[in-house]
Amino acid sequence: MRKKCYNCFRPNSSCICNYATKIKTRSKFIILMHPMERQKVKNNTGFITNYSLDNCEIIEGIDFKDNQRFNSLFKGHNNLYLLFPFENSEPICRTNIDKKSDHNIFIIIDSTWPLAKKILKLNPKLKECIPITFEKKHHSQYQIKLQPKDGFISTMETAQVLLHELNQHKIEQISTEEIDAFIKPFLEINKYQVNCKNDPLKPRYKSRMKND
Repeated sequence: MRKKCYNCFRPNSSCICNYATKIKTRSKFIILMHPMERQKVKNNTGFITNYSLDNCEIIEGIDFKDNQRFNSLFKGHNNLYLLFPFENSEPICRTNIDKKSDHNIFIIIDSTWPLAKKILKLNPKLKECIPITFEKKHHSQYQIKLQPKDGFISTMETAQVLLHELNQHKIEQISTEEIDAFIKPFLEINKYQVNCKNDPLKPRYKSRMKND
């Protein structure tokens, strides 16, 4: 059995933690990770996103009604934001986010689109969050898989865009260089997987790629 890194959850031979830029933020980030995402060793960017953000944590599950940590988020917190493109989601520029607060919490769902909808359905408490979205559509840099729709992006790409917009609206104060470097592990994942796919000595890898 191959040994793996317990930060990015990839095999040690393809660990990408050395490419990570650790970013400190005033805001808190919560990643609601569907259990099926944990199994995606090749392209799970939720773990490396959590590793790269100093003020971030993962809550794994589907139905969080009995999850103490999840429920604690809603006790006494008014600055709780859910990043999801609902019809009533407002772009960050039009959302009244407290720029002076150190208690803003941003929730990102780490799952496929259908499973994200299931998480929303099973957890009505998420309706207590303020729904936010991005100001414009962004295109994924994924090379190793197709996104289901144009404008769908990975968890790490989502976090990077969110950091850019929070910075732009003075909610965070992070250098542009740090935010630009934040995505490097994701690009390295793509580079590694493309090289494996094109390696004639790895036919088993190609067959697994078709089934992912």
